[in-house]
Formats: sequence, structure tokens, C-alpha cells
Amino acid sequence: MAGEAVRAARGRPYGVVAALVGAAVGATAQVALRRLRLHRAALDTVTDGVVILDPRGRVTMVNRTARALLGLTGAPLRGIVLPAALTDPATDEITLAERHLRIETHHLADGAGTVTVISDVTDRKLADRRLAAHIVALEGQLALLDLAHDAVLIRDADGRITYCNRAAETLYGRPRAELLGMRAADLADPTDGGRGAVDAALRSTGMWTGDLRQRRADGATVHVHSRQAMRRDTTGRPHAVIEINSDVTGHRLAESRLRSTEEQQRLLLDGAGDCAIVTLDPEGRVTSWSSSAERLLGYAEAEIVGHPVTAFFRPEDVSAGLPARLLSEARTAGRVETAGPRLRRDGTTFWANSVITAAVADDGDLRGFVKVIRDDTPQHEVEEQVVALNHELRELDRLKTDLIATVSHELRTPLTSIRGYTEMLLEEEAGELGSIQRRMLDVIDTNGARLLSLVEDLLSFAKVDTGDFALAPELIDVTDLLAAVDTTVRPALPTGLLLDLVVPAAVPPVPVDATHLNRALLSLLSNAVKFSPAGGVITLTGEYDENEVRLSVRDTGIGIPPDEQARLFQRFFRSSLAREQHIQGTGLGLALVKTIAEAHGGRVTLESEVGKGTCVTLHLPRTA
Repeated sequence: MAGEAVRAARGRPYGVVAALVGAAVGATAQVALRRLRLHRAALDTVTDGVVILDPRGRVTMVNRTARALLGLTGAPLRGIVLPAALTDPATDEITLAERHLRIETHHLADGAGTVTVISDVTDRKLADRRLAAHIVALEGQLALLDLAHDAVLIRDADGRITYCNRAAETLYGRPRAELLGMRAADLADPTDGGRGAVDAALRSTGMWTGDLRQRRADGATVHVHSRQAMRRDTTGRPHAVIEINSDVTGHRLAESRLRSTEEQQRLLLDGAGDCAIVTLDPEGRVTSWSSSAERLLGYAEAEIVGHPVTAFFRPEDVSAGLPARLLSEARTAGRVETAGPRLRRDGTTFWANSVITAAVADDGDLRGFVKVIRDDTPQHEVEEQVVALNHELRELDRLKTDLIATVSHELRTPLTSIRGYTEMLLEEEAGELGSIQRRMLDVIDTNGARLLSLVEDLLSFAKVDTGDFALAPELIDVTDLLAAVDTTVRPALPTGLLLDLVVPAAVPPVPVDATHLNRALLSLLSNAVKFSPAGGVITLTGEYDENEVRLSVRDTGIGIPPDEQARLFQRFFRSSLAREQHIQGTGLGLALVKTIAEAHGGRVTLESEVGKGTCVTLHLPRTA
């Protein structure tokens, strides 16, 4: 029909109203009149207001709804004056008499005028405002939930998460995008079998509270205290579950540690055996008493709890303030250990080793003390015996030192005399000697020299032990010192044994006691001679650097086993090879060399290989 051709200016059909109007205009006058009446009746039934204007802007038709909306009820058509905004094509909404009206203006085909459709959107506007306010309120509530410390989840009837707050992201280690749409059951620890009970409780009562084990994204287990509530729709069917989970992992671990500690404490108390374990309040009164304390101190728990700790101390110790002092020290230092006599219920005493530990709360308040008492009477008796024996040993050592010093001193004078007269006889000052007489005197002289050397060593060690060993250092030319030693030793070398002296010309002088250092070098050379076979070579070397001068004696002798080298500088120690080959010696030479080196602020080192020889080096600092 003709209405089908009626279009808006942009070519869009504008609905039933425009179709009816188009039909009215496009018909012949007579038919149009009849149809116009029908169309007016139809337009009056439309819920939207309709106003038709001719090309000159005059109102040609207003339906009943438009009259009501515009306040034109009863006004003649020709006298109607429309609000200016209503005829403005740019206007799409006006407010009239506190009503919000949406305006849509359409141009009729062939310039026949315009149709303005007026819709009352007041209720919709109000609904939009209410919806916007509701959205703002909801967003505020969601923002508050994001501030909560507990994880909040909402899951739908299928168990899929539709909402989660930031705390849930933190608790489960998953971003919100991953949590949304995830099945809440997938957060459960597979070893936690309580999920069925949760669902059953929600279906029956709509509420559930309890503890669950859940899993983080990294696989770690978290313990949560969960509070859940089911929401149903108007038909009573479940449509959502709100779940609030508090992370109690730390609490559970603390409880586990506490149970473990309590169990360990119980085992400790039960197995204390020789130790009495007593707890005290801050004033020092007994608050608990172990069975081992009853065995050790003789008090039953009922008769000692509430009594002061002074019950375990002798009266003289209490008078001296010992118990109070020990508690004060424990309070200050946190722990104090002491040993001394303590008192049993029957009045007997025993030697106790006690440890008092202050029990301090996290807030710094003193809660009391833990006192552990061990009966050390047998050990104390042994220690007293050891002290007595040590005293006796020190006395014996002193007597030994005095004896050695006295005997050595008394021997040195006659030995010196014997050697002096022997030398005179060997020089034939008392007459010519026969070969047998000379051999006898040589033996006397050799053994006298050995005995005198032993006496000198013993006297030196006696001075070391009494603290009388002293040096008289002066700057000594090392080259001259080694040359003098070489001159002393070379004439006495056995046949077939070579002595090689290696000394750089520029060796600097060192501050040493020449007598003691000469003695140390002679002792090392004497050992090298004794332990080197015929055809062997002994090398006396002087070296230096910016810090020290090194004097070495190297031989090509029998060497020393590796497991014996660490003991060579001990007094009277002799290597197994020396004993097996019956090489004479006292075992004092190297010990004395070490003493002399350390007295100079230096040290002595040794390198040796069995069958190849030994090298002993004195390290002497270049400055005193």
C-alpha cells in the first residue's frame, strides 16, 4: 500500500505511525478523509505521542497521547502552539512538566510535512539512574572487597568462579583472569577429601564453616579457614555460593611446631634421668616439678610447688644472696650456668651443675625461669682428684727441673775439667803418649764432649721451663757466622763426607744471639753428619728476602719417615730409623733448635724423604 513507500529522510522506515500518516496523505481526498478518520482513531491508541505538521509547520494532527504529554487536552487544533524545541530537528529530548520526553522527527515523502513521535522516557530515565546508582554502590562494595585480607570467591551453580578479589589472587598465586571461569574444586588439595561434606552441608543448610587444604599455582599447600553461604533464586534453585577463605597456614604450622615442641619437652622430661627440670615464676617460686627432680632433690611435687628456689641452697649460700643473684643474672643475660653444692630434702648435699634460663614472652615480659639441675658429684670428685694430681705433677715437674738444673750444673764443672785435662794429655804436655793411650784419651774426650753437650742442652731446657731462657741479640754478619761454623765443623768431618758452604755475598746482617744461633747450627750439622753415609754431601746455605734470612742444613742421609716428621721437634723423640741403625743421640737437638728459632721470633721447617735426605731451615726475621 501507499504507506510502504513512506520513508524517513535517510531512507529508513519509521514504523506504524509513519505508515499510517503516509497512507492518509497519499490517498484521494474522499478515500483519504475516511482513512484519515480511521488512522486518527488508530493513532489515538498508540502509546507514543504523534504530531503531524504540514510543510508550513502548521499542526495538522495531534493524537490523544501527544495532547496528554504536551498539556494540550481540549485545545483546538488550529490554536495549538508547540514548544520551540519540539519543532527543532536537532532536538532529541526535552523535559516538560517534570517529564522526560524523547523526540523523533521524520520527514514525509515528497515534502508533505513532518511527523514527530514523542515517547515518555521518564520511568526509563528513573530506572537508568537507579541502575547507575546500584552499579556505583556495587563497584564500591567490590572495591571494599579488594581491600579485604581474606580471599573472597563467588561461584555459580556449575561451581565455576565468577568473582574473586585481590586477596584471592595473592592466596592462590593466580591472576584474576585465570581464576575467573576456573572450577573452584580445582583449587582443592587432592589429599583433602572433605569437599563432599562441604557440598552436602550447603545443600541442606545453606551454610558451611570449617578448614580446608588448597593448592597454590606453584603446587604449595595452603590451609584456609573457609566460610561459605549458598544463594538461591526465586524458584529456590541454587545459583551461587559465596566463599570467604582466611589463610591460616602460618597458624597451622605454628600449631604443628607447638605440638612437636610439647612432645619433645615431654620426651625430654621423661628421659631427663639425672637432670631435675624445674620451672619458676618471676619471683623464683616453683611452678612445676619433674619426676627426675623428685628423684634428685627428694621433694614430691605437692610439697615443693609454690615454695621459693632457696629450698635447694645451703643456708650460707642463701645468706650470701646467691639464689637472688643467679636469677638476676639469668634475667639480664637470658641464661646463666653455675656449679656448686646444693641441698636435698634430707639435708645432704651434692655437687650440682645448674642452668637457669629466663622465659621471656614476645612482648619482653618475663614469664619465669626454667632451671635444669644435674648431679655432677662423681665428675666433681674426679675433677678434684685431677686437680690434686695436676698439682702433684707440677710439683714433680718442678722438682725434676730443679734436679736437672742442679745435677747439670754440678756435672758441668767436673766435665769441663775432665775435658781440659784430656786435651792437655792429648797435647802430650804431661809426656809422650803411646798409640793405645792416645786412643783411650780420644774416647774419653769424645764421650766427655757428648756428655757436656747433653748437660748444656738440659740446662737450656731448664731455663726455658723456668722462664729464664734469654737472648742477647746483636747485628751479626751472616757470612761470618756461617764461615765460623764451617771452620768448626769441617776439620771434624769423617773421611768421605763433604761439606758445601753456599752463602751469597750480600746477605744482610740480622739481629740474633750469636752464641745460641751458633749452637743451633752446630746441632743441625751434627745431626747431618750422624745420619749421612760415607760419600754423602752436607750443604750449609744462607738465603734471604725482604722479610727474613733463611739458614739451611741439607744432607743426603737416611731421611725420616713421613708419619714421624711432625714429632721430631718434641723433646727426647728419636726417629725409628735412628734407633734401628743404633745412631747415638738424645732427641734434644731439634727441640732446642726450635726453641732458639722461636725465641728469635722465627720458626723452623723440615723437609725429608726416606733414603734421600733431610733439609732443616731456620727462618729468622730481618728486624728484631
